[in-house]
Formats: sequence, C-alpha cells, structure tokens
Amino acid sequence: MNYLTTHLKEAIELNKERAPLYSNLTNGESERISKSLLQSERLSLPSSYAMDKAATYFQNRGIPVFVHEFIPMNQTPDFKEKFDDSIGISNECPNFSVDIVKNDLLSALKIDDYKAVSGLTKSILDDLNDTPKHLCMIRHLIESIHRGANLLPIHLEKTKDKDLLFSPQKICHYTIWAQVIALKPSLTIDRWAHPIQRERVPIIYQDVPHIPPMPENY
Repeated sequence: MNYLTTHLKEAIELNKERAPLYSNLTNGESERISKSLLQSERLSLPSSYAMDKAATYFQNRGIPVFVHEFIPMNQTPDFKEKFDDSIGISNECPNFSVDIVKNDLLSALKIDDYKAVSGLTKSILDDLNDTPKHLCMIRHLIESIHRGANLLPIHLEKTKDKDLLFSPQKICHYTIWAQVIALKPSLTIDRWAHPIQRERVPIIYQDVPHIPPMPENY
C-alpha cells in the first residue's frame, strides 16, 4: 500500500475541506495558512510515489517500512469553530529556537545517531507541552521525527536475517531529514496561526493527528 502517498492525499482533502471554513471564521486571515499547507503537500506528492515504491520492496519481505510511520488522517480531531476553553492560550507566540533544534538534529543524523534524535525530540516535546494550543505544526513534525527515529533501528534489526539488495536505512533516514528541514517553514506557518489561535480558532491544532512515539503493534 502507498502509505506516504495516501497520507498526503488524505491531508490535502482535509485541508481543502476545512480551508473555506477557516476563511469564513477569520475573514480570510487563514487563507495563507491553508494555501501554504496545500502547496507543500502537493509538492511532496511526486516524490512520495517513488518513496512508496521503494518501501514496498521491504514490506514484501517482512520489514514494515512506512507501514507505521504515518498516522491516518481519519484520526484527526473533528472540526470545531472554537477551542473548548482558553487554558494555555498565549498572547504572544511562544519562542522556538528552530535553528538550534534543526542543527542539533542534523548533527545527530549526520552520524546516524537515531537514539540521539529520539532523545532530542522527546525533550523538545516535553517543552512543547507548556503551550499545547500553539506551535502545532512544529509539534506535529517533532512527533513524526521522534516516531521515525524510534522505528528506524527496529527496521534495520529486521534486515539482519534477510538477503536484501539494499538497506531501508536510506529511505527512512531521508524521511526524517526532510522533516527536520521542514521545521523552519513550519514555524512560519505557526507564527501566522498564532493570532488566529489567540482568538480561540483552533486552526492546525485540530487539523493534524497526534503521533505516538511508537505504534501499539509492530
């Protein structure tokens, strides 16, 4: 199954459906957010087909590359016009040292230290818990990087008794790397979203599924 491509197509459909709803709620202020999300998802589609094809090679040999990395978009929260409460809503957009975080994660990836990537992202997620209604795109990516870094070594362990033409490390590593690179533009989107979230409209907050550190069953 084309897990990455399916995930992107589901995200596109959800954002297309919700874009006019947010536009109506915000007098058009949300439109640049919706357009940016849709553009990035559509631009990712061409490469996703090739990546899914490569992942299928491993899936057919009992190594579930991409099977558990992406959470189905049907697990995204239902649409609501307002947050249920104002707890945790900040008047100022929370700070996030994106360049430091990105450089630290890239340094760990450069030496294939996925345990370090997992540890760094776990610490970042703990800090992000202080502002649960903001920095939602950053949180979504950090959750995904964390899960990917946890899964990659397990995928590699499963290759030890297999006669494979190539390793799944490259495709999994690239997926994590691409998400790290996406942190900076995602912070821009989060900054655009903050004034809207401050008015209790839960844009992005309710438009991405929560990504647990590991699947229930591997």
